[in-house]
Amino acid sequence: MGLCQLTASGAFLGMDSLLASLLIGPFLQNWRKRAQFALLFGLSDWGATIVGASLPHVPPAPPEIVLYVVAVLLIALAARRSRRWLLVMPALFSLDNLMAGAPSACAPALGVGSGVAAIVGLTCGSILGRSFLVCVRYFRAVAWAWR
Repeated sequence: MGLCQLTASGAFLGMDSLLASLLIGPFLQNWRKRAQFALLFGLSDWGATIVGASLPHVPPAPPEIVLYVVAVLLIALAARRSRRWLLVMPALFSLDNLMAGAPSACAPALGVGSGVAAIVGLTCGSILGRSFLVCVRYFRAVAWAWR
C-alpha cells in the first residue's frame, strides 16, 4: 500500500473516531480523560485492523452510517446516567477497521491516525459543548432581564 493510499485509508477509517469524539467531547472536561479516550480509539482501530487483516474484505454499505449515528446517540443518552457507557464507543467504531481488509502492516499508521482524529474531535467537542452552555446561560439571562 503506497503512502497516498495509506493516507486516504487513514483519513477515511479515522473519520468515525473524529465524529464520535465530537459527541463525546462535551462529557470529558479534562485533558487526561481526553487523552485516555484518544488512546482508546487509536488502540481499538489498531487492534481491529490487525484482526481484520485475516478476515475477508467486506465494504460497508452507505446506510450503515445511520446505524453508527443511532448507536452514538443511544450511547450518549446512556452516558447521561453512567459515563462508563462511553467506553463502548471506541470498540463500536473500530468495526469498520475490522471489515476494511487493510493489511496488518498499516495497522500502526491507521491507529495513530484514529488517535489523532479522536483527540481533535474530543477537543473540538469540549470547546463546542462549553460554548453551547455559555450561549444557553447568556440567553437565559437575557430572557430573565426582559421579564
